[in-house]
Amino acid sequence: MTPGTRGWRASSPVAVRNRSPALVQARASCSLRNAYEIILRWAARTGARETAVIRCHRTSLCGLTLPVSRTGWSSFFRGKNEYLSMIRACLLILVCVLSAAGCVTEHPDPVKHPDLLLITPAEPFPLFVDQGQYRAILEGENLSVPARYSLGLVTIPPGKATPPHRLLGTTEMIAVLAGEAAVRCDNETVIAPPGSVVLLPADVLQSIAARGNDDLVYLSVIQPPYTAAIDIREGDPALYTIVSDHVPVLVTSPGEGIIWDYETGTRIITLLNPVLMPELDLPVSYSIAYAEILPGGYIAENQLIGSSELIYVVTGEIGISTPGGTVITVPAGSAGYIPPDQVKGYRNTAGTLSTMLTLVDPAWTPEMTVMAGS
Repeated sequence: MTPGTRGWRASSPVAVRNRSPALVQARASCSLRNAYEIILRWAARTGARETAVIRCHRTSLCGLTLPVSRTGWSSFFRGKNEYLSMIRACLLILVCVLSAAGCVTEHPDPVKHPDLLLITPAEPFPLFVDQGQYRAILEGENLSVPARYSLGLVTIPPGKATPPHRLLGTTEMIAVLAGEAAVRCDNETVIAPPGSVVLLPADVLQSIAARGNDDLVYLSVIQPPYTAAIDIREGDPALYTIVSDHVPVLVTSPGEGIIWDYETGTRIITLLNPVLMPELDLPVSYSIAYAEILPGGYIAENQLIGSSELIYVVTGEIGISTPGGTVITVPAGSAGYIPPDQVKGYRNTAGTLSTMLTLVDPAWTPEMTVMAGS
């Protein structure tokens, strides 16, 4: 699947998509810094004409229509100085209008290195128009999390599928949480049941379909982070002129990975790891593992030297704590982010078995792990 075709998104504070006749719809995440400049650059690059609509990310009740074509602007401005003055005036008016509508708030300084970060998936939006929905969990432009991948939750109803597309220079890994997927990778199609992971190499012609009568639900990890520029889909000649013949990497159950048993009520299973599994020649920098923690079980305090860790709780509830007193509780369906070198411990805070998927980037190795007190 491809986040860009979930609707519209870009790797900047503003996202744009084409609309007929050459209308650009842009959404800003309540910080208008560089928003209009980005729209103008996009218009110049794509040849868009007429107008742009700027909408606040939090509400669709406010908007402002402005010209984006060079000819449109030249009819308003005469001379470089007047052009710059009018740009400043337009931006000032734009901020005032949106502030009056309650769409602009003071932009806080980003927290560059939080101890821990609880991440709740964003509101869903359409995937490939009507083929399902996508909920962003981690995007490359997130100021608080310098991630080298995009992460999202995808739901595809029975009988639906992502249409054939390519991600240029970009891999996609899917971890099936529910339902069953038919994953096409160039000339091969694999069936991925619940609990399996599939890694699609860069540039392949791919499509993901829901099999059976249940919704297909999976995590999508895209590396490098998704941008619209790498998304090749129907209507682009490169979709079928690019020659590729790759095969996917499929792990159909956690039992196929490397199992690490502990005496703390915890079992961790490495599913994909480019360092520990060199024979697979995995084209990614991160590793992914599956963990089970029994009620009352825990993972002792430890730190990963030089690597960040993100957990996605599949079932139950996981508490994460640091020696400094920071504590977050991650319920099923949410994620927790731990920056590199941060000492932390995990505990099952539910009364039932808790399970989670963990992404470590760069990939986990025993040598990078330092247990507290060691």
